[in-house]
Amino acid sequence: MTGKTVPSQTPAAEDRSSWRRDLPTLMLLFAATLALRIYYLFAYPFAAPSCGLGWSQGLLQYRDVFDNHMPVFHILSAPLVALIGEDPRILFFMRLAMLPLYAASLWGAYQIGRSLFGERVGLWSALFLGLLPAFFYNSLEFRTDNLWTVLLTLAVAVLVGGRWTGRRALSGGLLLGAALSVSLKTLMVVTAMTIAALALPMVLPPKPGPPGRSRQEGIKLAALVAGICVLPLAVTLFFARQNALGPFYYCVVLHNVVPGFGRWRMPGTLMGFPPLLVFLVYGVRRLVRRVEPAGGAKRLAFVTLMAGAFFLLNEMVWPVNTAPTRLPLPPPGGLPDGNLDGRIQAARPRLAGSSFLGDGCRNLDVALRGRGGASPAARPRAVVAPAKQRANRDGGRRIAADRRFRLRHGPEGRDHLQEARLLLRAGATHDGTHRTRYDP
Repeated sequence: MTGKTVPSQTPAAEDRSSWRRDLPTLMLLFAATLALRIYYLFAYPFAAPSCGLGWSQGLLQYRDVFDNHMPVFHILSAPLVALIGEDPRILFFMRLAMLPLYAASLWGAYQIGRSLFGERVGLWSALFLGLLPAFFYNSLEFRTDNLWTVLLTLAVAVLVGGRWTGRRALSGGLLLGAALSVSLKTLMVVTAMTIAALALPMVLPPKPGPPGRSRQEGIKLAALVAGICVLPLAVTLFFARQNALGPFYYCVVLHNVVPGFGRWRMPGTLMGFPPLLVFLVYGVRRLVRRVEPAGGAKRLAFVTLMAGAFFLLNEMVWPVNTAPTRLPLPPPGGLPDGNLDGRIQAARPRLAGSSFLGDGCRNLDVALRGRGGASPAARPRAVVAPAKQRANRDGGRRIAADRRFRLRHGPEGRDHLQEARLLLRAGATHDGTHRTRYDP
């Protein structure tokens, strides 16, 4: 009697069957994440928002209204601002407009995880990212950084999503150029990518290629650089045609480059960057020898080097370190171990203590109970109270509101109506002390 050997499933088939088993749980958790997101859109305190009010009123950014950000986010938001009008409730509507960007960031994180480790890791990575407090709360506000994070995440997803071709290089470059037209902080990401590309031969010895490979790689690199330059060059030419190139250059570049500002006055911090970079390369080299990702060791090494270099640049070189600047870090840098599929059952007793999955469980608990463990009753909630129609005259401009809102911060009962009005005023001026002053 001859027995037949049953062929084992391929890794791709095993990954497909495992994530399909997880699909009901994933759908439930994603629905809970969406519900939490919508709740906190209305319950979380407001910060000073970015706004395209100047563009919606026919004013030219930099020449007529001071702003130290790149203009693309404001230009894209101007039609929605004009549609809603000058109403304090615009703060809620603009937060709602950030919800698609939040979903796009999760989709980009899924694509990165899928390219590196497979379908299951990509799905769980997107879920954990959505509940990560640093990402969940900082992406709530109507800010330039939300669109910036989406474009950077999609750029990385495109660059590592398949075989390195000229078309892929051009597509990734266009996304990076769009991110640069949203925020100059993209220069950190491009620098981090350059460091990762230069350090790859130290992590993985290059394999000999066919003749003419260097020329082909040079063409792809040129396509990447050309893609990065397209949109920023178009923005620059637009302001040059509007005779506003001088104000554009001052507000975006000179105003943000202050000698001796922030970390630039701490040479010790800058001196620590090179040795930590060497340590990063050494750590990634050991990592790729221990992990066998489905997408290949080269992609894993590039993404890890890029995320690590961006973290070091942001923490040690960039003069101002703010929480929104760290938004692009979780998507490429927060991926779990590539052997997740085979380790979940074996590591179940210590699952809650693991660095990634344990954080995801704690993040869910924190999100359900409120930030910092506070009960939902202690969180600020929006209370809408009717009021008479008010008009505020300022140089012929009016702000009309048929309802008022208050945000109560615990027992203090702080009223944000006046603050919202001032934020929405079009008469923002610069007082020469690197602060924006809103005239009442």
